[in-house]
Amino acid sequence: HQALPSGTFQVINCLFYQNRAVNTGGGIDNSGTALLIDVTFSSNHADAGGGVFNGGTLNIEGATFIQNTASATGGGIDNNSSATLQNVTLSANTGLHGGGLSNDGTIFIFNLTITGNNSGIYNNQGQLRIKNTIVANSTVDDNCYTYGGSWTSLGYNLDSGNTCLFTSASDQINTDPLLGVLQDNLGPTLTHALLDGSPAIDKGDNDYCPLADQRGAYRPADGDENGS
Repeated sequence: HQALPSGTFQVINCLFYQNRAVNTGGGIDNSGTALLIDVTFSSNHADAGGGVFNGGTLNIEGATFIQNTASATGGGIDNNSSATLQNVTLSANTGLHGGGLSNDGTIFIFNLTITGNNSGIYNNQGQLRIKNTIVANSTVDDNCYTYGGSWTSLGYNLDSGNTCLFTSASDQINTDPLLGVLQDNLGPTLTHALLDGSPAIDKGDNDYCPLADQRGAYRPADGDENGS
């Protein structure tokens, strides 16, 4: 467990494994400015933010959160301030509210895969914007739940149910993304590949899209190799 007071903190290519915190941030508890690149949080635990608790400014550019747990909110991530997440996988995390992610602050989510958590996203009085993201296959509760605040779909998202307020014409609801198992797909962190025939293939938008995916493969890419 690393507590981060005011200041700037950068982590690249690191593993946070089986850490515990009494209150917040099993892996990292941030109240300053943190940049995380190509990191893995696995089997960490706290009351809030089993993997990461953010009370400052958080930017994540490539990460996998797997099997982290929270007694209360945010099994994978609990954001209480300002966060931007890109190229992140949240898989098999557990929390009382928001197994994958809980938000009470301001958060921008793009190009994420959130799957197999006991619940996906819990937006509690926060401001959330989401794009190019899959939220699927929660094992106990809904994929998404918003208690208050605001929730804005910027399009090109996929919900295996219909609880994520995805109302853009480019969003897909009640749709199985056909994800492979979490494994090494030739990148710095484990990922869920899109299986052949996945409705998510070639359905993202290039605006705000990172130049590479979580594996480091360049975008845009012709996922189904049909020339488009």
